[in-house]
Amino acid sequence: MQSEDRILATRDSPTPLIDETLSDTLYYARCDASVKFFYMENGGYHGGMGDPDRLHIPALVYHQVLSDGMPVRPRRPDEGLVSGQIYLEQFIRQMDYLAEQGFTTITGRQLVPWLEGAADLPARPVVVDFDDHSMISYKNALPVLRERGQTATMFVISGVADGDPWLDGNPLADTEAWSVARMRWRELEKLVEAGWDIAAHTRTHWFLTDLPETPEGDARIMDELVRGKQDIEENLGVSPTHFGYPNGLWNERIEAMVKQVYRSARHATNTGPAEYITQQTNPYRLPTMNINHHLSFDAFRSLVDRTDPSREYFVQPVATGT
Repeated sequence: MQSEDRILATRDSPTPLIDETLSDTLYYARCDASVKFFYMENGGYHGGMGDPDRLHIPALVYHQVLSDGMPVRPRRPDEGLVSGQIYLEQFIRQMDYLAEQGFTTITGRQLVPWLEGAADLPARPVVVDFDDHSMISYKNALPVLRERGQTATMFVISGVADGDPWLDGNPLADTEAWSVARMRWRELEKLVEAGWDIAAHTRTHWFLTDLPETPEGDARIMDELVRGKQDIEENLGVSPTHFGYPNGLWNERIEAMVKQVYRSARHATNTGPAEYITQQTNPYRLPTMNINHHLSFDAFRSLVDRTDPSREYFVQPVATGT
């Protein structure tokens, strides 16, 4: 054995001495209690036994895990970055990497107490989220995560889970974006049984910033927030504490209303460098990173390992064709 300082560093000597022959179990058993934090070889600090002030947690958002050969939905130029559609082969490789590198999937229910200083996190925490509960993700993502002992959080549009084909008049209801099959309560209950967390994503997926700044607009926003939560409670027997803004759209007016209903809320990073959750992150402004099929495996590794914090992962794909 070369050294007991495998990935250990102090504030006076931050450069880690890495001994790959020392197992994690033995390493943690021999940790000197006087050492205040642990420096991981990827350049970030990771949870539980680490210094919470230095921990950077990646939060990954997926929308659809497509089977091989399924077409990616084309997007209009005004739609911006492609949504989180990824192929099953890519998703398996990413989840394998997280497992092999010792990442532990966590949910908002674990994250928020840590942000409040009331709980620790496991080593190398990572957040895995899914939006909009497509059936293809139920078919493909659930078995992959279950086989690896991983969990995720599903952000539920309760009107869709109810089977409302018109989403209470939401103009999105007629678009191709909503033509895919979605999980109903029966499938969402299976996620709960598999250890997934359930979060709220409104009742009808209205872009909340589009609603007018009037008493009527405010009432509609509160209806979206409250009914979305109540529907989940009534159908799944769990009370969601975490909220995701549809399309990541928010403002301080809407945030004030979200605080009346939920304990935390999620934002979205769609362009530019990745953002990470730290001990100083506002629980109502949790950054997440939208993962899609354009992201190379090398870029994914760099993203979750935080080896290049300034790297721009989410570059708008160049439009092709006419």
